[in-house]
Amino acid sequence: MRSLVSSLIVGLFLLAACSSSDGSDAETQKYVDAMMVSVDTSDFPFTRTEARCLAEQMVDTVGVDTLEEAGITPEDIENDDSELSDLDLSRDEAAELADVIFDGDCINPSDLG
Repeated sequence: MRSLVSSLIVGLFLLAACSSSDGSDAETQKYVDAMMVSVDTSDFPFTRTEARCLAEQMVDTVGVDTLEEAGITPEDIENDDSELSDLDLSRDEAAELADVIFDGDCINPSDLG
């Protein structure tokens, strides 16, 4: 199973949306840290700095509340026990998430292919 971070990149356009993070900084950091563990154990194609930037922006875009409502815990992400489809995102939210990846703030989009 792919890590949630990798799945977010691969499956963005198969979904439908997002809300901004309403969780505390501590809650947000738990999700980011969990994504980084997942990155460390996969063939993620970016540097740790790029991966952390993506993780932070993805958690902020999707929102801690959305993750929690989908039943996705930091432990699920860390253990690779969650799927992108668990998020039940709208088309607009998926587009917002795609912007995180392709806007160039964290990675060079030309590195994707």
